[in-house]
Amino acid sequence: YAAYWGWVTTAEYNTILHIWLHQGLALSIIMLCTIGLFISRKSNLATRLLPEKSLLLLALFPLAVGTFSAIYSSSGQAWNVIIFSIVISIFSLILFATNPNSLRLRFCCLLILAGANLISISESFYLIDRANTIFKGYQLLWPLFGVAACVLLSELHLAQLTIIRGFSPIWKGVCSQTMYALCFAFVAISIFGTIINLYIMLPMKRTSNERFTLYGTSYLEKDNAAEASLIRWLQKNVSGIAYVAEASGDSYQSYSRVVMHTGLPTLLGWEYHSRQGGVAQQDIEQRHIALQQIFAGEDVEKAYALLQYYGIDFIFVGKLEIEKYSAKSLNKFAVHPELFIPVAWKDNYVLYLTNFSPLKRELTQKVAASH
Repeated sequence: YAAYWGWVTTAEYNTILHIWLHQGLALSIIMLCTIGLFISRKSNLATRLLPEKSLLLLALFPLAVGTFSAIYSSSGQAWNVIIFSIVISIFSLILFATNPNSLRLRFCCLLILAGANLISISESFYLIDRANTIFKGYQLLWPLFGVAACVLLSELHLAQLTIIRGFSPIWKGVCSQTMYALCFAFVAISIFGTIINLYIMLPMKRTSNERFTLYGTSYLEKDNAAEASLIRWLQKNVSGIAYVAEASGDSYQSYSRVVMHTGLPTLLGWEYHSRQGGVAQQDIEQRHIALQQIFAGEDVEKAYALLQYYGIDFIFVGKLEIEKYSAKSLNKFAVHPELFIPVAWKDNYVLYLTNFSPLKRELTQKVAASH
């Protein structure tokens, strides 16, 4: 399905302050180090840059983005962010011209250019929706600017050692201590942000247990041992692709828990996220209706026909399904074992295999052997 896209309206733009609050630490290091290296090496910018036409075009790319946005956007263009991106690009060009013999610094130049261009694109253009364009686009800025900032800081330190070689011991000490204080200040700021993040995240409870663990699915057995046993059965016995039907509902809830823990595709996951992924609204609505008829309907033949149409291998009847659908509608699976074969069960929860599934022969033999 084709993803939908468009130009961002002026009101949706982040301000330079917003961008600086998130990327200002790395950008401050980049700008200060670039100025420091430029002063220490005194390269001729024009001579170095004129032959690099492709690099100059990359640096002016934000201007092209802003121009297209101004032409095609219905509400005008916020030029402040575009100018900000161009300023960042100019610093990368200065860095490039100042360090003709350093491959790692020229690589940093490309990282900074990529980050500047990404800001202009993310702020002017959206793919699927504005929130996720910013979310996904800006995630890349931290490694791009962060790596460049770390390399530049170490390079500035080396340049400083070269410059102060002829200084008196007192001035050497002053310069060195100033450099160390600057590095400490940047590190302290970044640690402060980490402390705030820990303060926010540590009290947050996403599950009723096992909060502090790297084993992300350990909560399953403690939250619902019966459902966990069915999910573990799928993980153990299904090695290829198989399609699962389970209850569907609002995003960020417990829905789609089976496919999340197994990696198997489902008939319908979180509806809003499906739209974000480019699935047509008509198809989502059609699948939503089909899922309702499969679980909530009492017509066995209709449910069976829909399962066959979508090629569903497994029907998961667990806590959410029992809470959401009536016992009478769910009972149609139990009373027709010739159509819906129970392959795993625990307490009131059952995992059914459809009798047309290509996995039928293999899995029924495993079930028979285990019982």
